[in-house]
Amino acid sequence: MATEFYKRSLITSTPQHDSCTGAWVPYAFVAWHDEKGHFQLHRFPELEALSFHTEQEAVSCGLSIAHGWVDTDIYSSH
Repeated sequence: MATEFYKRSLITSTPQHDSCTGAWVPYAFVAWHDEKGHFQLHRFPELEALSFHTEQEAVSCGLSIAHGWVDTDIYSSH
């Protein structure tokens, strides 16, 4: 699991171990407060289709996807 602040957002990457396959599935979300102070949360359900051999690979994938989303989407709508 990894949690970090990035451009006014909190990114969390929490992979889950699939005991049937032995693989690690990435899960990630981005949390922030919008311009009105309301809490916002964005998940990445598309990550659930991926799997990795190690927990660290899954953590890194989740962080990378979340960073890219923040860089391109989160503040463009404000």
